[in-house]
Amino acid sequence: MSNEVRVLDRSGNPAPLGLLAFGLTTIALNLHNAGMFELDSMILGLGFFYGGCAQIVAGCMEWTKGNTFATTAFISYGSFWLSLCVLVIAPKSGAITAPTRASMASYFFVWGSFTAVLLCAAKTSMLKVVFFSLTCLFYLLTIFEITHSMIILRITGIEGIFTGLSAMYTGLAQILNESKGRTVWPTDNIFNRTFFNAEKKIFRSNAILATDEENQHHIDETTPSLSASKAIPPKQRSFLQQDISNVDLSVSESPFPSMRARSTS
Repeated sequence: MSNEVRVLDRSGNPAPLGLLAFGLTTIALNLHNAGMFELDSMILGLGFFYGGCAQIVAGCMEWTKGNTFATTAFISYGSFWLSLCVLVIAPKSGAITAPTRASMASYFFVWGSFTAVLLCAAKTSMLKVVFFSLTCLFYLLTIFEITHSMIILRITGIEGIFTGLSAMYTGLAQILNESKGRTVWPTDNIFNRTFFNAEKKIFRSNAILATDEENQHHIDETTPSLSASKAIPPKQRSFLQQDISNVDLSVSESPFPSMRARSTS
């Protein structure tokens, strides 16, 4: 008899918390990058508590579940948000000097390279979308810090909003699918499923058209057309006309005896 003790894990799924914390704060920051409003305490407070602390908590919960990928991602990006808030707030207090453009470009470039590696480890379709768009976001921020172009910043803001929305979709989809007990919002094989359904509909419509054409072809072969059935060669038509002209339709030639007797009387 074995002495193994199995512990049933009844804890919740921390992934939606981390994805929503990351997605919502990313949207808020990139609304600023898109020119909607200035960088203020709303973004910094949201980034510090929800984007930073909440993601770290989600990463610690993923660690207890043995999920190395999620633990690394959530704790890393939670620390990113905390460090970004410090880089914005600390120089204004005079405690440290403000970062230069070159240092911030290096900062975002390193985070972009780190995200590109995580992209290779992502499993589901939506996680690949999230990490690919996040990689592009960090590299766009790197280009902005080098060029300081407002056009690049506006493009970065739009791309960052898409990144945040994709992360929020992934997190909300996990909550909705778990609560309904079925796949309501798919998170994997989205593109394959979409193209497969489209190809399936096209194949089905083509099969119906092919069946209709075969049936019509069979009808055409077995049932002659009305014009073909009435077509009579000219020679036969002349003979028929002569025969009809030689027929005597008088009552005396009637084949019925009663009518012949009545005519003689």
